[in-house]
Amino acid sequence: MRALGAAQVSNELLCARPAFEAGISTLFWMDVAPRTLGLNVFDAVLKAPASGNGVCHAPVPGCSGEVLDDRLDVKGGLHRSPARRVANAVPTRARVTMAAVGTELSSYPAVLLNATFKPLPGVPLFEDIESYTRSLPVRGMSNTGFYRLVHFPYWAREDDLLRFVQRLEEELVADERFPVFYVQAPSGRGKTACVLPAFLRSNFTHYLYLACDNNNGRHFKVMPHAPAANALLAEKQGAAFALAAVKVLLGSPDDEDAYKIPLDPLPPSVEETQVELASHLKQKLGDDCRCLFHLDEHRKMCDRDAPYAANFSRGAMATLASVAGARVVATYIDAPPLPARALSEVCRSPLALPFFDVWRALKGVPELRELVRRYDPQTYSREELRLFATLMFRLGFKLVQLGLN
Repeated sequence: MRALGAAQVSNELLCARPAFEAGISTLFWMDVAPRTLGLNVFDAVLKAPASGNGVCHAPVPGCSGEVLDDRLDVKGGLHRSPARRVANAVPTRARVTMAAVGTELSSYPAVLLNATFKPLPGVPLFEDIESYTRSLPVRGMSNTGFYRLVHFPYWAREDDLLRFVQRLEEELVADERFPVFYVQAPSGRGKTACVLPAFLRSNFTHYLYLACDNNNGRHFKVMPHAPAANALLAEKQGAAFALAAVKVLLGSPDDEDAYKIPLDPLPPSVEETQVELASHLKQKLGDDCRCLFHLDEHRKMCDRDAPYAANFSRGAMATLASVAGARVVATYIDAPPLPARALSEVCRSPLALPFFDVWRALKGVPELRELVRRYDPQTYSREELRLFATLMFRLGFKLVQLGLN
């Protein structure tokens, strides 16, 4: 088939624009707004796969705004080749799952979650997939209600996601304190959305989402909202808050009233609370559990204007991070109130937010899939390649604008 000329590429992109913007709108509803740099887009376009090389031709559910069914059957004749470049870097569990569902469907967290979820009788959060899915992040859209992120595609560069996972799974040296990993970025950049897809590519056993705001009522707050006016006591209260939040999430995840955690006036020491949390997790999830705690909107867990609010947050994060084999990812527009490096206490460690993958998004939108399929860099002149790359860059820039709005 003849490759598209540069003028035809430009014309087809313009003609597809209304349908494309309608199809892509779920991306911005779901707090998965893109971040893109010119050089990255140029490099991605010039090195994009040729026509027929692993490009999806069959419709992929969820690309036009519909909610994916939790019980989606992914065996209906859709065969995809696993991503060759990164397959060997993916943990065994995720590699097998991604190979089974295919590269394109692996963009849908709900598909990977359904392929790996195992019920855990006696723990209400994990009794069934429906109960667990209700605990996952949501985002609101003006006048249209709330939408659950797991049901929508997460179009990010696979290499970036794997680097994200590798940072989380690094072995800690004996003399190193436990880090609290964090993702810091402006609103609408995908901070909340990136953690679950990373978990689904990792060897962690349980993803526990602890939202402190903006989660349709299912977010944890301490009541009263201001911690004690004493640094040590506020830190103990933060530790007790973290323990209580985990117990509510595992034991009564659908009771929204329970998410208002009473402020403990006389909490035990931070160390005692950490021991109790570790024991509780082993009792509920098993001796070999490796939890990934996602602490979202972390600065909203208490009144940030209170004198010792930072101590309260520090106690909560240190308690979660102390669990053997566990990791904590905190997400917000600001960094957590922890020292960058410390020898005697928990410290913060930054994570790079995965880049939005423009090419993957184009293959996932039905209105543009045919255009991508017909793209053949082998027959383009250098001028045509440059024009196509420019159009891709402008598209990515527009997506950034939409995300910021």
